[in-house]
Amino acid sequence: MNKWTRATPIRQADTLIALALFAASLTLYLLTLAPSLCQGDAGEFQTIPYLLGIAHPTGYPLYTLTGKLFSLLPLGSVAWRLNLFSACLGATTVALLYLLVRQITASGKAGPQPAASGKGTVHSAPTRTAERRAESPSYSATDAACPPTEPHRSTPDEDVVTRVPALLAAGLFTTSTAFWQHAIFANVRVPTALFATLTLLLLLRWARTRDDRWLIAFAVACGFSLTHHNSLLLTLPPYALFVLLVEPRLLRRPRRLVTLLVAFLLPLLTYLYLPLRARSHPPFDPGNLNTLNGFLDLVLARGLSYNLFRYSWADQPRLWGSFITLLRLQFNPLALALAVIGIGWLARRRPRVLLVTGLVALLELAYILNTISDIHGYLLPVFMLVAVWIGAGGQAVVSGLRGLAQKRGRRAWTQGSMLLLLLPLWTLTANFAPVKAATSRAEETFARQVFEVVEEDAYVACDWGTYTPLWHLQQVEHVRPDVQVEAIWPGDNPFLAAVEQHLGTRPVYLTLYKREVAERYRLLPVGPVYRVLPEPLFTAPEMQHTLAGATFGQEITLLGYDLDRTVVRVGESLRLTLYMQAAHQLDEYFMPTAHLTHAYRFTTDSRLLTPQWLPGEVVVERFDMTVPFGAQPGEYPLEVGMVNLSQGQDLTLPDGRTTIQLTTVRVEPGRLQVSDRALQTALGNFDQKLLLTGVRARSGWRTYTAPWSEPPVVRPGETLHVTLYWQCLQPVRESYTVFVHLIDAANHPWGQKDNPPLNASFPTFYFVPRWLPGQKVADPFPLPVDPATPPGEYWLEVGLYSTESLRRVPVFNREGDLVTDRIIVGSVRVEK
Repeated sequence: MNKWTRATPIRQADTLIALALFAASLTLYLLTLAPSLCQGDAGEFQTIPYLLGIAHPTGYPLYTLTGKLFSLLPLGSVAWRLNLFSACLGATTVALLYLLVRQITASGKAGPQPAASGKGTVHSAPTRTAERRAESPSYSATDAACPPTEPHRSTPDEDVVTRVPALLAAGLFTTSTAFWQHAIFANVRVPTALFATLTLLLLLRWARTRDDRWLIAFAVACGFSLTHHNSLLLTLPPYALFVLLVEPRLLRRPRRLVTLLVAFLLPLLTYLYLPLRARSHPPFDPGNLNTLNGFLDLVLARGLSYNLFRYSWADQPRLWGSFITLLRLQFNPLALALAVIGIGWLARRRPRVLLVTGLVALLELAYILNTISDIHGYLLPVFMLVAVWIGAGGQAVVSGLRGLAQKRGRRAWTQGSMLLLLLPLWTLTANFAPVKAATSRAEETFARQVFEVVEEDAYVACDWGTYTPLWHLQQVEHVRPDVQVEAIWPGDNPFLAAVEQHLGTRPVYLTLYKREVAERYRLLPVGPVYRVLPEPLFTAPEMQHTLAGATFGQEITLLGYDLDRTVVRVGESLRLTLYMQAAHQLDEYFMPTAHLTHAYRFTTDSRLLTPQWLPGEVVVERFDMTVPFGAQPGEYPLEVGMVNLSQGQDLTLPDGRTTIQLTTVRVEPGRLQVSDRALQTALGNFDQKLLLTGVRARSGWRTYTAPWSEPPVVRPGETLHVTLYWQCLQPVRESYTVFVHLIDAANHPWGQKDNPPLNASFPTFYFVPRWLPGQKVADPFPLPVDPATPPGEYWLEVGLYSTESLRRVPVFNREGDLVTDRIIVGSVRVEK
């Protein structure tokens, strides 16, 4: 064993620090860990390992097998154990990242050196390995991938300072919102980041030592990485180039090449789990894994090949702009400045490291941005590489501060370097409360309530998000096996087709409001779900509270109501269900109104409008009442009235009042705080969840900022470039689609663009909340104007609606009243 490979005290200290980082980050993730079931893919990965099933493409056999071990731990629920699995993988990634950056930044000149007196110098006899390295034409002390650490007897403060860059990188990555969020719930994105970190660490360790054992370990890790996700295949070309640059003679060593090939291929045998397990027909078995085509369809995700590079060159600036926006949400400006400095430092001191990390980042970004919609989780390996560059930038700063030690003493160097560690402490403080607020038991509560309210032998049609919590309870805890739960995939009115297949033979329910069904059948809210009724309801169903004498304007009678709770926090919502009836045909439009701390004038979106009511029909509608930020805690009466929208008049009760008090609700202080200034200066407040803080429109070379006094001018067929500025107030528990429309006075659209935020690359919710309180997002929307648009004045409207249910998100005014479901930003003039 030679001086390049033996375990020196420095390496032992790094190992201890890495273990400490593992423990610290795991503790952080446990404090914010998702406590229970999750939706969609997360719910799938809380279930598949326990059942030893087959996950969606690419199958994830390695995750399934290792996750099975965690699912057997005698701790908490199965869902919690799989969340814990992600936390452990995340903490491991953090520890590996520290070692990786330490590998890159370590050098012999750890700090200010003592005067050359011959004392304190450790000499070591040359070894065969060292001689071989020195003779190799590919090795240079000034242009090495990771030059070896020369022996140096350092002081304790030097030992600490030399590790600051690695601690900085690991700390910032630990507390970055994307990695933190993914490390606290079951998912396959964290293992992808782990493999990206591990393979790069092993590769650079081999380059440092030239010990083939590290190269074989690297090959094994690459093989296992491909059994997890085939996007890591993009790392192999840069890795191969790096290996050849370090040791070009490798191509002339066939025995070594064969050894590496075998080490790489053996882990791929993990994929045999899929066809072998398919023989037992486990959950989600596609049914054709015994054929080569079926196997490749799953492993290569051929069904998603239509997504490959579907964007044009003209789309690239917008796509890369989305990445920059997401990058700024992970690292603060000072950290990103360090990344730029780090790239320069690597170019000068570790050019091969910059080459391999840069190529991996570029290839991953080119693939992700042009293929995947929700890129948030897929970008974790890229964010890891940015953290590496930040660590290199930290090393450049530490090296620069070394000069201060000669003028002002060692303490200036030590204290100045330690200030860098304030950056991860800053992000930890800023992100802890938002990340913690995004976790809840809402999915488990929803799933259990569904099974409590549906009848025996019921059929429940779900979207993918709401399906997996129900499926988990049935498969893992054996709850209500008599109920058929089915995930409905996109298609031509798929929910309507599923409903009509079962309606009339068994009770049929929807887990969310679907317009395609509501246009043909009545939907009866029952707890958290909707029962599909084949015929209108003329007999009042069971309700929590009945009312007497609550007839408004001799038009509509309020028969009773349900209320999910009577205690609510500021910023949270109550679910109010009203049972209404009209004795005769209604020709005008009526809507309930409510009062609780503020006025709630509900919109008609996704409602059975009163002209469609049948005489004597019992109509049941559900309304969500969000207590606005700024409301004072206390006891408030919950009152309901009825307004004639056609005439703009409130209907009266027989005693002359316009409202009837249903109950009293206690409003408690909110878990989150929002500044009054933000609420008052925003252009729009969407359900107390998102603020539209600004809008800019660009036509030609001129930019307009809302509210504008002079309207933007655009020609038919041109594009009005609109940028929306959002601020998140609290976690959003559904995916929103943003719409930007150019409408005329009759509300006819002459320009329309509907898309989830950042061109779907950053959805508000994707099985877990993506947007966190306090985050600010610039969302560009190119709005094409219809070439047939006549000249004249038009209006720019902005709003949100649920991606799944298509229900518009209500808008609150600055006084806290619910008033509309869109924002009119300003006028736009169309000229020829």
